[in-house]
Amino acid sequence: MLKTDETIIADLKHIARTSQPVDLLNVYRGVPVMYKAELVKVGNDRATVRFEPQFESVCLTLENKTTLLSDVLAGPVNATALAVDLRAGTAALTQFHYTQSKIGDRMTVRVMPHDVVEVTLNSGKQEIAATLADLSMSGLGLHISPPDRAVALRRKAVVQLALKLDGTPLDLSGTIHYIKYEANACRLGVTLVQTREARTLVHYIHQRQEAILQELQTLYQATVK
Repeated sequence: MLKTDETIIADLKHIARTSQPVDLLNVYRGVPVMYKAELVKVGNDRATVRFEPQFESVCLTLENKTTLLSDVLAGPVNATALAVDLRAGTAALTQFHYTQSKIGDRMTVRVMPHDVVEVTLNSGKQEIAATLADLSMSGLGLHISPPDRAVALRRKAVVQLALKLDGTPLDLSGTIHYIKYEANACRLGVTLVQTREARTLVHYIHQRQEAILQELQTLYQATVK
């Protein structure tokens, strides 16, 4: 069982006192971004971190949050980012709590498409129009709107997917991993069968990852001007 949240500050003070580095993890458009930092001051409910000026740190201003990783901590710790100074390489963090999600899930590259990608989903006799939310080598995230169009779908159901990536038509197979209903859409997770066509996704994912990281660099440069 993890320590209670009240011990996080004590652990952070120990990390600062012993000058141990921490990793800050953010996820931008599905791409995990991790960079080194050090704790320079820890109070009763907040801490100041310092990091080398680098483009990855712009995530602190884009998301206003981060996840701290350290062997000293009982687990990954989420924090809200305040008063971020990218030029100086400092940020104040507060509202610390242990994350409920698996850190391995955050480290998986799951890129968002640049443009809208239409997907046709077939399950049994159903044909449903969806849009691509994100994709990784192992699966796809889909949005179905309005959400009531997805009511007949079930977890572990076999589905066939037809879509185009950069003009290339793809026919993929998979099973529904999860179904989450939101206000105006249904979020569907599909685990792909590793066919030859599924393995061709690696090129698209690599290109999108590079483009997303370049976008972060551009945002960082615009912010620190």
